[in-house]
Amino acid sequence: MRAGPVPTILVTNDDGIHAAGIAPLEEALAGLADVYTVAPMCEMSATSHSISLRRPVRFEEAGQRRWAVDGTPVDCVILAIHRLLPFLPDLLISGINSGGNLGRNVYYSGTVAAAVEGTLHGVDSMAVSLCGPPFDFALAASVAARLAGGVLENRLPEGITLNVNIPARWAGGIRLSRMGRSAAEDPSRHRGNGGQVVDPAQLGSPADHRLTTHGAAWRPLILPGSDYQAVRDGCVAVTPLAIDRNDGNALESIAAWLVP
Repeated sequence: MRAGPVPTILVTNDDGIHAAGIAPLEEALAGLADVYTVAPMCEMSATSHSISLRRPVRFEEAGQRRWAVDGTPVDCVILAIHRLLPFLPDLLISGINSGGNLGRNVYYSGTVAAAVEGTLHGVDSMAVSLCGPPFDFALAASVAARLAGGVLENRLPEGITLNVNIPARWAGGIRLSRMGRSAAEDPSRHRGNGGQVVDPAQLGSPADHRLTTHGAAWRPLILPGSDYQAVRDGCVAVTPLAIDRNDGNALESIAAWLVP
Protein backbone atom coordinates (compact mmCIF):
# COMPACT_ATOMS: atom_id res chain seq x y z
CA MET A 1 0.00 0.00 0.00
CA ARG A 2 1.03 3.62 -0.43
CA ALA A 3 1.42 6.12 2.36
CA GLY A 4 -1.17 8.76 3.38
CA PRO A 5 -1.87 12.26 2.00
CA VAL A 6 1.71 13.50 2.53
CA PRO A 7 3.83 12.19 -0.36
CA THR A 8 6.80 9.98 0.45
CA ILE A 9 10.11 9.88 -1.38
CA LEU A 10 12.72 7.14 -1.11
CA VAL A 11 16.28 8.38 -1.68
CA THR A 12 19.18 6.09 -2.54
CA ASN A 13 22.46 6.29 -4.46
CA ASP A 14 25.55 4.32 -5.44
CA ASP A 15 28.17 6.65 -3.92
CA GLY A 16 27.28 5.69 -0.35
CA ILE A 17 25.21 7.20 2.43
CA HIS A 18 28.01 9.62 3.35
CA ALA A 19 28.49 10.88 -0.23
CA ALA A 20 28.42 14.63 -0.81
CA GLY A 21 25.40 14.52 -3.11
CA ILE A 22 22.87 12.80 -0.86
CA ALA A 23 22.35 15.32 1.98
CA PRO A 24 21.61 18.30 -0.34
CA LEU A 25 19.08 16.11 -2.16
CA GLU A 26 17.37 15.12 1.10
CA GLU A 27 17.18 18.77 2.15
CA ALA A 28 15.77 19.96 -1.18
CA LEU A 29 13.08 17.27 -1.16
CA ALA A 30 12.03 17.87 2.46
CA GLY A 31 9.64 20.63 1.41
CA LEU A 32 7.84 18.30 -0.99
CA ALA A 33 7.42 15.08 0.96
CA ASP A 34 8.49 12.87 3.83
CA VAL A 35 11.94 11.68 2.81
CA TYR A 36 13.36 8.24 3.64
CA THR A 37 16.93 7.31 2.72
CA VAL A 38 18.28 3.80 2.21
CA ALA A 39 21.76 3.84 0.69
CA PRO A 40 24.93 1.71 0.59
CA MET A 41 27.37 1.86 3.50
CA CYS A 42 30.21 2.56 1.07
CA GLU A 43 30.71 3.48 -2.55
CA MET A 44 29.16 0.98 -4.96
CA SER A 45 29.68 2.72 -8.29
CA ALA A 46 29.44 0.76 -11.54
CA THR A 47 27.65 -2.16 -9.88
CA SER A 48 24.89 -1.92 -12.46
CA HIS A 49 21.83 -4.03 -11.53
CA SER A 50 23.68 -6.55 -9.37
CA ILE A 51 22.15 -7.95 -6.19
CA SER A 52 23.67 -9.86 -3.27
CA LEU A 53 22.52 -13.48 -3.46
CA ARG A 54 25.21 -15.48 -1.65
CA ARG A 55 25.47 -13.68 1.68
CA PRO A 56 23.21 -11.93 4.19
CA VAL A 57 22.71 -8.22 3.57
CA ARG A 58 23.34 -6.24 6.75
CA PHE A 59 21.78 -2.84 7.44
CA GLU A 60 21.82 -0.33 10.29
CA GLU A 61 20.11 2.92 11.21
CA ALA A 62 22.05 6.02 10.16
CA GLY A 63 19.74 8.70 11.55
CA GLN A 64 16.05 9.54 11.47
CA ARG A 65 14.43 7.84 8.48
CA ARG A 66 17.91 6.84 7.24
CA TRP A 67 19.46 3.38 6.84
CA ALA A 68 22.87 2.24 5.60
CA VAL A 69 23.01 -1.08 3.76
CA ASP A 70 26.00 -3.37 3.28
CA GLY A 71 25.03 -4.10 -0.29
CA THR A 72 24.48 -2.75 -3.78
CA PRO A 73 22.15 0.11 -4.76
CA VAL A 74 19.59 -2.39 -6.00
CA ASP A 75 19.86 -4.27 -2.68
CA CYS A 76 18.98 -0.98 -0.99
CA VAL A 77 15.81 -0.53 -3.04
CA ILE A 78 14.66 -4.11 -2.53
CA LEU A 79 15.36 -3.94 1.20
CA ALA A 80 13.61 -0.58 1.55
CA ILE A 81 10.45 -1.69 -0.22
CA HIS A 82 10.19 -5.19 1.24
CA ARG A 83 11.58 -4.70 4.75
CA LEU A 84 12.26 -1.19 5.97
CA LEU A 85 9.31 0.88 4.77
CA PRO A 86 5.74 -0.09 5.74
CA PHE A 87 4.42 1.48 2.54
CA LEU A 88 5.25 1.86 -1.14
CA PRO A 89 6.87 5.26 -1.68
CA ASP A 90 5.30 7.71 -4.11
CA LEU A 91 8.65 8.46 -5.73
CA LEU A 92 12.19 7.06 -5.73
CA ILE A 93 15.18 9.26 -6.51
CA SER A 94 18.65 7.78 -6.93
CA GLY A 95 21.48 10.31 -6.60
CA ILE A 96 22.88 12.84 -6.74
CA ASN A 97 25.69 10.97 -8.47
CA SER A 98 29.17 12.50 -8.65
CA GLY A 99 29.58 12.40 -12.43
CA GLY A 100 27.31 11.96 -15.40
CA ASN A 101 25.49 8.82 -16.49
CA LEU A 102 25.14 9.51 -20.19
CA GLY A 103 24.85 7.18 -23.15
CA ARG A 104 26.22 3.68 -22.62
CA ASN A 105 27.10 4.46 -18.99
CA VAL A 106 23.44 3.74 -18.26
CA TYR A 107 24.29 0.04 -18.52
CA TYR A 108 27.07 0.21 -15.91
CA SER A 109 25.58 2.71 -13.49
CA GLY A 110 24.43 1.67 -10.03
CA THR A 111 22.64 5.02 -9.79
CA VAL A 112 20.48 4.28 -12.81
CA ALA A 113 19.98 0.64 -11.82
CA ALA A 114 18.55 1.62 -8.43
CA ALA A 115 16.01 3.85 -10.15
CA VAL A 116 15.11 1.11 -12.62
CA GLU A 117 14.56 -1.28 -9.71
CA GLY A 118 12.06 1.19 -8.30
CA THR A 119 10.23 1.22 -11.63
CA LEU A 120 10.15 -2.58 -11.61
CA HIS A 121 8.32 -2.33 -8.26
CA GLY A 122 5.73 0.06 -9.66
CA VAL A 123 7.26 3.19 -8.08
CA ASP A 124 7.79 6.35 -10.15
CA SER A 125 11.59 6.62 -10.22
CA MET A 126 14.38 8.79 -11.52
CA ALA A 127 18.16 8.81 -11.44
CA VAL A 128 19.94 12.14 -10.97
CA SER A 129 23.59 12.71 -11.89
CA LEU A 130 25.76 15.82 -11.87
CA CYS A 131 28.24 16.05 -14.74
CA GLY A 132 31.07 17.70 -12.82
CA PRO A 133 33.53 18.77 -11.76
CA PRO A 134 32.77 21.30 -10.44
CA PHE A 135 30.06 19.72 -8.29
CA ASP A 136 27.42 22.23 -7.15
CA PHE A 137 25.19 19.73 -5.36
CA ALA A 138 22.90 22.42 -3.95
CA LEU A 139 22.06 23.60 -7.46
CA ALA A 140 21.62 20.02 -8.70
CA ALA A 141 19.35 19.26 -5.73
CA SER A 142 17.14 22.22 -6.61
CA VAL A 143 16.79 20.87 -10.15
CA ALA A 144 15.98 17.41 -8.80
CA ALA A 145 13.33 18.84 -6.47
CA ARG A 146 11.75 20.76 -9.36
CA LEU A 147 11.50 17.58 -11.41
CA ALA A 148 10.30 15.59 -8.40
CA GLY A 149 7.42 18.01 -7.94
CA GLY A 150 6.43 17.49 -11.56
CA VAL A 151 6.54 13.71 -11.24
CA LEU A 152 4.52 13.72 -7.99
CA GLU A 153 1.86 15.87 -9.65
CA ASN A 154 1.69 14.20 -13.05
CA ARG A 155 3.07 10.65 -12.54
CA LEU A 156 5.26 8.82 -15.03
CA PRO A 157 4.04 6.47 -17.76
CA GLU A 158 4.12 2.84 -16.68
CA GLY A 159 7.51 1.17 -17.11
CA ILE A 160 9.44 4.43 -17.57
CA THR A 161 12.46 5.58 -15.53
CA LEU A 162 13.78 9.12 -15.88
CA ASN A 163 17.53 9.46 -16.27
CA VAL A 164 18.47 13.04 -15.38
CA ASN A 165 21.90 14.50 -16.10
CA ILE A 166 22.73 18.02 -14.91
CA PRO A 167 25.62 19.92 -16.52
CA ALA A 168 28.37 21.29 -14.27
CA ARG A 169 27.53 24.80 -15.45
CA TRP A 170 23.78 24.84 -15.93
CA ALA A 171 22.51 27.50 -18.31
CA GLY A 172 18.93 27.14 -17.04
CA GLY A 173 17.34 24.93 -19.69
CA ILE A 174 15.79 21.49 -19.33
CA ARG A 175 15.65 19.32 -22.42
CA LEU A 176 13.91 16.01 -23.10
CA SER A 177 16.54 13.83 -24.72
CA ARG A 178 17.38 10.40 -26.05
CA MET A 179 20.03 8.07 -24.64
CA GLY A 180 23.24 8.97 -26.42
CA ARG A 181 25.78 6.85 -28.20
CA SER A 182 29.56 6.66 -28.15
CA ALA A 183 32.29 5.07 -30.23
CA ALA A 184 35.18 3.00 -28.89
CA GLU A 185 38.77 3.12 -29.99
CA ASP A 186 40.11 0.13 -31.92
CA PRO A 187 40.28 -2.67 -29.29
CA SER A 188 42.90 -4.62 -31.26
CA ARG A 189 45.73 -2.48 -29.90
CA HIS A 190 45.07 -3.87 -26.38
CA ARG A 191 45.28 -7.52 -27.44
CA GLY A 192 48.33 -9.63 -26.69
CA ASN A 193 51.74 -8.66 -25.38
CA GLY A 194 54.10 -10.00 -28.01
CA GLY A 195 54.70 -13.17 -25.98
CA GLN A 196 56.41 -11.29 -23.16
CA VAL A 197 55.92 -12.26 -19.52
CA VAL A 198 54.20 -9.48 -17.58
CA ASP A 199 54.20 -8.61 -13.90
CA PRO A 200 50.63 -8.06 -12.64
CA ALA A 201 52.00 -5.97 -9.75
CA GLN A 202 53.75 -3.53 -12.07
CA LEU A 203 51.75 -0.32 -12.39
CA GLY A 204 50.90 0.35 -15.99
CA SER A 205 51.94 -3.10 -17.21
CA PRO A 206 49.70 -4.94 -19.71
CA ALA A 207 48.53 -7.08 -16.78
CA ASP A 208 47.55 -4.00 -14.79
CA HIS A 209 44.20 -3.78 -16.55
CA ARG A 210 41.90 -1.42 -14.70
CA LEU A 211 38.34 -1.09 -15.82
CA THR A 212 37.90 2.55 -14.88
CA THR A 213 37.12 3.24 -18.54
CA HIS A 214 35.67 -0.23 -19.12
CA GLY A 215 38.80 -1.25 -21.00
CA ALA A 216 38.50 1.34 -23.73
CA ALA A 217 38.38 5.04 -24.43
CA TRP A 218 34.84 6.00 -25.35
CA ARG A 219 34.27 8.99 -27.59
CA PRO A 220 30.80 10.54 -27.13
CA LEU A 221 28.87 11.12 -30.34
CA ILE A 222 27.14 14.50 -30.13
CA LEU A 223 23.99 13.52 -32.02
CA PRO A 224 20.91 15.75 -32.36
CA GLY A 225 18.46 15.15 -29.51
CA SER A 226 20.93 13.09 -27.44
CA ASP A 227 21.71 13.46 -23.74
CA TYR A 228 25.32 14.26 -24.66
CA GLN A 229 24.20 17.18 -26.81
CA ALA A 230 21.86 18.54 -24.14
CA VAL A 231 24.57 18.56 -21.46
CA ARG A 232 27.13 20.03 -23.87
CA ASP A 233 24.66 22.86 -24.53
CA GLY A 234 24.35 23.53 -20.80
CA CYS A 235 20.88 21.99 -20.47
CA VAL A 236 19.62 19.39 -18.03
CA ALA A 237 19.10 16.17 -20.01
CA VAL A 238 15.94 14.27 -19.04
CA THR A 239 15.88 10.87 -20.74
CA PRO A 240 12.94 8.45 -20.40
CA LEU A 241 14.27 4.88 -20.22
CA ALA A 242 11.88 2.00 -20.94
CA ILE A 243 11.80 -1.26 -18.99
CA ASP A 244 10.47 -3.07 -22.07
CA ARG A 245 13.50 -3.80 -24.23
CA ASN A 246 11.62 -5.70 -26.90
CA ASP A 247 12.25 -4.42 -30.42
CA GLY A 248 9.35 -4.98 -32.77
CA ASN A 249 11.39 -4.35 -35.93
CA ALA A 250 14.04 -6.85 -34.86
CA LEU A 251 11.39 -9.46 -34.04
CA GLU A 252 10.04 -9.22 -37.57
CA SER A 253 13.48 -9.20 -39.18
CA ILE A 254 14.77 -12.23 -37.26
CA ALA A 255 11.51 -14.11 -37.64
CA ALA A 256 11.98 -13.95 -41.41
CA TRP A 257 14.93 -16.38 -41.22
CA LEU A 258 14.50 -18.02 -37.81
CA VAL A 259 10.91 -19.22 -38.01
CA PRO A 260 10.32 -21.86 -40.73
